[in-house]
Amino acid sequence: MVVRDADASIDGRLSVLHSLNWYITYYDSYTNRFEHSFLRGLLKSDREQAVGAAIEYLRKHSTNNWGDDPYTWIKNEY
Repeated sequence: MVVRDADASIDGRLSVLHSLNWYITYYDSYTNRFEHSFLRGLLKSDREQAVGAAIEYLRKHSTNNWGDDPYTWIKNEY
């Protein structure tokens, strides 16, 4: 994910928000396709790590704290 390479500038935060938006859209749509598969657990775990890293970055480099919901961050910051 872009979190490691992003700087603290507005462009860096927008880059992380863009990646966060892509991740939740991708994972939320594909996770449902693997309802009875072991891949679903892997996708959920990867999603949680990616979202957690993005939110942690945004908390450090923003004056706002919109909680743990990625949709709230995207709605208010993107």
